[in-house]
Amino acid sequence: MSDSITDNFYIYEGDLKEALLWFEKKTGLKKNKNLKTEKEELKNRSEWQVREFADLNVSDSRELKNYLALSGSKSHKKITVIKLRSININAQNALLKSLEDIKENNIIVLVVDDVKIFLPTVLSRGIVIKGQREKNLAKREEDSDIDEFIEGNIVTRKSLADLWYKLKKKDPDILKDKAFKINEHIERRPNLNLKTKAVLLKAKNFQFDQGANYRLIISFLSLALPSKLS
Repeated sequence: MSDSITDNFYIYEGDLKEALLWFEKKTGLKKNKNLKTEKEELKNRSEWQVREFADLNVSDSRELKNYLALSGSKSHKKITVIKLRSININAQNALLKSLEDIKENNIIVLVVDDVKIFLPTVLSRGIVIKGQREKNLAKREEDSDIDEFIEGNIVTRKSLADLWYKLKKKDPDILKDKAFKINEHIERRPNLNLKTKAVLLKAKNFQFDQGANYRLIISFLSLALPSKLS
């Protein structure tokens, strides 16, 4: 069995609606066709099959294998999108055999909540896509220290500022990034009071000065930001 990645097989981590929109945007193929010109019709020659399973079992994988063995034409793509919650090891091994027989114009997209349900051998055969929901979760996790800084007291803010300074050796731009993110996060909050707006304006002026000292800017923010921003 070949272990090479194929662009006929995708694993999408996210929800089904999001996956369909992503795939339509990526390929230009439309599931719900509302095409106005002959050129659009020619470009969009495709046959879609969208199915949902709580658990994908061996018989489901074999049925999929038989379907994928039927080739589309050069001008007609067959797209199979499957949303599933779980899949056992035997079904995954059967799925790998299905991927051996996938035809050039056939595309399969598996949509799951968590790609960790798959064996490494399955993941290695396709292209894994992290949906926007997962990116947003990762982004919120990444910036959790920014919100902690904004909402914390002076001791908490100083502790985080000291930690970021220690990390400067590994990431020279960390203080600059944190200073800008603090301002961005504050600006997104509604009904800021006058004191908060004044501190924010002063910090932004410091940031855009030539040779700005971002350690001093973060120190200023940790001391000057009021406990209540609104």
